Amino acid sequence: MKVVQFKNGKTCYLNFVGEGGITFKLFDAAHKPTISTKIRSTKWDADDYKSTAICATYEIHDELVIFLLQQNNSKENILHRIRVNEETGKIIKEDEIASGRKMGLFPFSIYVKSFIVQKDPNSDCYGVISADATFGKATFLVQHFDGNHNLISSVTESTKDNGGLCPMAIAVNGDKALYLTSGELGGMGDVNSTYISKLTKESKTIDYKPLEFAVDFKSSTCQMQFRHSDNKVEVLFTTRVKSKLFSNKSLYMSCLALLNSDNLNVLSLKELTNKKINEFGHTILAAEKDFDGVCNGFVLTNNNETFLLSEEMSYEVVSKMPGKGISKSYLGNIGITQLNADAEESAGYLIESKKKIEGEVPFMFLKDNGKGAWVISPDRMHDATNNQEVKFLFISGKKANYILINQLDVYMQAGNAESLKRRDFNQGTIEACYYTLKNGNMAKAPVFGNVTPGVEHTCYIGSADVNSDGVVATLERSVDGKKTTGHIVWLTFE
Repeated sequence: MKVVQFKNGKTCYLNFVGEGGITFKLFDAAHKPTISTKIRSTKWDADDYKSTAICATYEIHDELVIFLLQQNNSKENILHRIRVNEETGKIIKEDEIASGRKMGLFPFSIYVKSFIVQKDPNSDCYGVISADATFGKATFLVQHFDGNHNLISSVTESTKDNGGLCPMAIAVNGDKALYLTSGELGGMGDVNSTYISKLTKESKTIDYKPLEFAVDFKSSTCQMQFRHSDNKVEVLFTTRVKSKLFSNKSLYMSCLALLNSDNLNVLSLKELTNKKINEFGHTILAAEKDFDGVCNGFVLTNNNETFLLSEEMSYEVVSKMPGKGISKSYLGNIGITQLNADAEESAGYLIESKKKIEGEVPFMFLKDNGKGAWVISPDRMHDATNNQEVKFLFISGKKANYILINQLDVYMQAGNAESLKRRDFNQGTIEACYYTLKNGNMAKAPVFGNVTPGVEHTCYIGSADVNSDGVVATLERSVDGKKTTGHIVWLTFE
């Protein structure tokens, strides 16, 4: 399920459950429904839900563009680009723009994504990376498109010839350049030493520049974005490194690097310490323990401020069976760190939270910029851990910044909730709420009014879309006893 807001004020709702096509519902600027239809095609199977996923949706050149991933009969993943008329829901044009198989020496590798689609937020240009892996050989294709879907540059690389490199993240600077991070693929499917590359319309091959500070990184993942305000490339790494004190142990750490966009030299490198988060937790919330979360995303606001999103995580094995175990994952407190232009920590916030998910969530997989999403790889499309209600959303408003999240009602009450036990997850109700972050202060409030015992109002955070005015369009689910209803809501954050 996905909600997309258009620049003309209209909103569309998309849903694919394998019943004859993608559901398309259009709402006008007054939020009244106008059109309901199905997007169908002969180029992909409209009934195949199991092997299909919507990788990304963007408004490009006043068209809705859907990037749909589907596996064909040969077990090959095909990335379809579907251009849809925003007013009618009819297909304008569709193309198969990439194909491939999952990269990794082992099929359970979770650190490498077969397809990456990323749009430049300041233009209609976008980049696509597809990875194709077979035993003994692997290649990946890098494509840079303009707003009319014309190729600016296209380069195919064989990882067999360059030490087993695989793509990790991309950032796009209009039609000028595409930036790529790639890493060496280790023996267990982990991504190790990392490289940075820049592609322009003149590029015929990929030149790899090693990031020396990342030479000892293991199991690395990263996110990247281009800062149009000062023409710098910002890269967030989450990685595993060997402890200097305990050589037999590994530690998880995050760091943020600023790179010169012309020569790709490292301008600054900061290890993220959670210092400001702990100051807020101990001083404001009287928290007894330090925050022990790992950074899982970052966002560049409309005011060109960088915010880092972190979350605590743990899991336990409930039972072990031959060939299969049963696990439960627990997402804990959330930390938000505000950085200044020099990537120094200037403020921190701590949100007390606990959420439970059936199954084990891959610890090192980063999903979306601006969304706290420890989510499965797109290659494992419909795993039970892909739960849209356990995410949280960062919102950049004109007067403040906000976090939208679904919380147990105990966290909506005054006082410290650290005493919540795991057995309490089956008690109480869950309610959508938001936290206002401004000048080092934080306030919380329910989204849909006062909490009513036994009644739940939650938001599908993963389906939400935020426009430039701070309006969030998302799905709201209401549960009252045995009655469950759902509809689209529009939330305004100033």
